[in-house]
Formats: sequence, structure tokens, C-alpha cells
Amino acid sequence: MNRKFKHEIPQLKQVLEDMNERHSMTAVKDYVSGVYGILSLIKAANSNDSTMVEMKSNMYQLLKDSLEEQISTITSLMTKHYNDLQKLLSEGVAKSEKSCLQIANDKVITPKARKDGRGYHRTLSSLCRNNGFCRSTNGDITDLNKTLAESMYTAINEKFAVIFPNAGTTGESIYEKICNFSIISDNMAKEWENTPMSLYLMFLTTEV
Repeated sequence: MNRKFKHEIPQLKQVLEDMNERHSMTAVKDYVSGVYGILSLIKAANSNDSTMVEMKSNMYQLLKDSLEEQISTITSLMTKHYNDLQKLLSEGVAKSEKSCLQIANDKVITPKARKDGRGYHRTLSSLCRNNGFCRSTNGDITDLNKTLAESMYTAINEKFAVIFPNAGTTGESIYEKICNFSIISDNMAKEWENTPMSLYLMFLTTEV
């Protein structure tokens, strides 16, 4: 075994050990959290007097209303994004249809960037045989379909980046809304923190 491998194998071993340790710590934390939540629920379930029954009923309604509100918020956001993308895409389609012949001619059929048209007939023949797609022997790609769709891409790119950002936050990202989804607000937790119902909230927090 050469010196490089002798050096790299201990490093790989250390990486694997670190990954295993992190996984184990996460598993233990999740297990303890789950057990704690279940114990909280068991303890709360032992109280069934009239006051507790009323509190359960009130909390059920609050949680139900909160859930419906959260679902409504996400549904409204997704509906808005769908309508916005649909409108922009329709505008892009209309623009593509209007200029498709000119775009195809300028960028694919007789591209101005080519100084020499010799041999280009082979590319055109390949496009016809392969539904608008051609890869040359040196790896160059000519894609008539993608070229014709550029107006549609351009029309939705900005909005798409807001809805599905690669990094950071936009305030309108679907992922952000899902990550922030919670039926237990800070105000609700504070309101019930000194009552037996806080145990139910603790259970929901650890299990959901």
C-alpha cells in the first residue's frame, strides 16, 4: 500500500467515525424527546375533572382553528404562486409563438454566429431526425426545442427564483412556509404554560 493510501485511510476512518457519532447523538436526542413527550401526555391524561375536560375542549378548538389558519395560509400562497406562474407562462408562450420562426432561423437554422455554413446541413438533418436535438462529434449541442422555449423560461425565471430559491430567504418561498408551519404559537404556549394543558402542548411539540 503506497504512502498516499496509508495517509487517506485513517482520514476516511475518522470521517466515518464522526458521521456515526453525529448520527448516534441525533438518534438519542430524538428518542429522549419522544419519551419526554409521551410521559407528558400520560401525566396530563390522569386528570379528568370537569375543569380539565373544559380546558381540553378549549385547547382542541384553539388547535383546530390554528391548524385551519395555517393550512389556509399555505393554500393561499400556493394558489397565488400558481396563478402568477400561469399568467407569466402564458405571456411567454404568446411571445414564443409570435417570434418562433425568427428565433429558429436566427439561432438554429441559419445562426449568425456561424461564419461558415459548410457542413451545417448535417446538423439540420440531425435535428429533423431527432425531434429538434443534435449533439455534434465535438460535443456541441443544438436544441431547437429549448431555443424556442427561451421566452417561456425568461418569463418565469424571476418569479420561480422567488418561490424556489437556491439559497437564502425570499419571504414567499414555499419551503420557508412549510418549515415555519406550526399550530402552536408562542402566545398559545405562554397562555397555557402554567396549566396541565401545557403537557399536551409539550407532547405535540416533541412528536409533530
